[in-house]
Amino acid sequence: MSALSPQPSSKSATHTDLQANKYIPPWTSPYIIGVAGFSGSGKTTVAQKIIEQINEPWTVLLSMDNFYKPLTPEQRELAYQNEYDFDTPEAYDLEGFYNCIISLKEGKKTQVPVYSFALHNRTGENISIYGANVIIVEGIYSLYDPKVLALMDTKIYVDTDLDICYCRRLLRDIVERKRDIEGIIEQWEKFVKPSSVASVKPTMYNADIVIPHGSDNTKAIDMIIKHIRKQLQKKSEEHLAHLAGLGRVVVPLKYDNIKVLPKTNQLLGMKSIILNRETSNDDFIFYFDRIASTLISEALELVHYSPAPYDIITPSGHRITDGVVQAQEVVAVNIIKSGDCFMRSLRKIIPEAIVGKVLIQSDSQTGEPQLHTERLPQFSPGCKVLLFDAQVISGAAATMAVKVILDHGVEESEIVLVVYLASETGLRRILNAFPNVKIVVGNLSAVEPKEGQDNDTDWWMSMRFIDARRDDGTPIFINVETDRYGLPTLSLRPMAVTLGKPDVGSPMADEQSRAVAMMSKFGCGSGRDLPISAISGTIMRAATVCDTNVAMTSTIMPNRHRTVNRAEPSSLAWIASAMVLSSPETVTAFPRARPPIASMTIVHG
Repeated sequence: MSALSPQPSSKSATHTDLQANKYIPPWTSPYIIGVAGFSGSGKTTVAQKIIEQINEPWTVLLSMDNFYKPLTPEQRELAYQNEYDFDTPEAYDLEGFYNCIISLKEGKKTQVPVYSFALHNRTGENISIYGANVIIVEGIYSLYDPKVLALMDTKIYVDTDLDICYCRRLLRDIVERKRDIEGIIEQWEKFVKPSSVASVKPTMYNADIVIPHGSDNTKAIDMIIKHIRKQLQKKSEEHLAHLAGLGRVVVPLKYDNIKVLPKTNQLLGMKSIILNRETSNDDFIFYFDRIASTLISEALELVHYSPAPYDIITPSGHRITDGVVQAQEVVAVNIIKSGDCFMRSLRKIIPEAIVGKVLIQSDSQTGEPQLHTERLPQFSPGCKVLLFDAQVISGAAATMAVKVILDHGVEESEIVLVVYLASETGLRRILNAFPNVKIVVGNLSAVEPKEGQDNDTDWWMSMRFIDARRDDGTPIFINVETDRYGLPTLSLRPMAVTLGKPDVGSPMADEQSRAVAMMSKFGCGSGRDLPISAISGTIMRAATVCDTNVAMTSTIMPNRHRTVNRAEPSSLAWIASAMVLSSPETVTAFPRARPPIASMTIVHG
């Protein structure tokens, strides 16, 4: 096994953090908001307004309506006759509701039941929820159970006049739940109104904030949203600081867990070809596939094998009694997008391999890594998981991906991170958080500058890039540096150079001049950096060049078309999510009502 530098530099040693020995993702401490009030008071409307305004894609709206207790046949018959009381606390599965919130708060994948008001019973289907940063709990008894109250960060009561609630309930039950008006009136007078006064109204005293007049009180809702945004910003800063702490040297790392490919002439030659900007796309892919096959073969050495339970008969009739067979199931997980570049080699080595995907992108404003989506298979007990990422620079995305896999029941020692390029800083961050993870790396840098070796300070190690080619074949490199936290940052400084050297008077020459002007406009000409993720950086580059909105179309998913506004985080996340299953990944960028400027193939980033 190859080792990292055994002794940390004196500068690094002074920046220790004894608390940075465990990674805590944002979804293990979600911000929980409770919204309660009478039936028809506008709870759902208030919750939806909060979701729209805070603009957090990892927000979950958890309705208590899904936690009605299953009814017996006798109770169901009473319900059809409007003789069953659904508005008493005893009608809800409060224990199941509490356990669901606890599971989400612990960062586990949680199954939420689906309730049908037409059938007066649960449908048997479940909704899977994982990775929620904000949880909004909505229901008439959201603020009723003391155990649930203890889990909430903000408690809101929507106070609306009962007569208004009555009118809203009539309209809702007739239109949405297909009920007859006589039954609605009978149920209101017999069950809903008495329970609202006796059981729901007292929960108002458990609230931190009371909103008079419900969803019509826009000033109160705006005040709540500002408070929530402030708390979420604080959580984001804490997460970034925690990630930065994981990159500091605290305790000696388990260097035995890292396998680095030997620097043979063959490997160095292929590395030189990959770095050469004159290399064609076909050659780039061919030589990277060769390196990827070597990395995967090294990773498979960590898979357990056992003696074959049967004798092997060769074609010539000879019997072999000491054969071995693979004793572990191998599951591959890609960190989108760069992990896809290993799939061609993986399919050649293990054609039947099960493949999962996680999309982790950095926030365009803060650089905080965020889990956008996960499509993971059911992991069998004791399986070996190969986690693929082309490059580990800051280590933030890989650290989060490992945590996602652990949350799905995989043992830490059964995870193998396979990466072509890695900085020592990034690996320290990963191993500080998860010391039992195995890592197989093709090219590794060192923190301390060493003559004749790759170092974290070299451009080759400190910058990530997306290789793209214009329609005329001219390569475009979009460089991504690391900020003071070690997180990816798109650098706009080499923009005028990386756009190539078009002929004077050509359309691309005009676009290049406009790009330089845009750099100055946004204050980037002086060398300041703009935090953004790799894929978002591609879109940002195109938008900056065009000085307009840019239409992005995935050629693999041609129906997924949308105009992307420059620096719009939700749009950047959309195009990344739309390309989750695309391979190869090609995006055409063009300003509206104009021909394509560039056809960019994302090779890795």
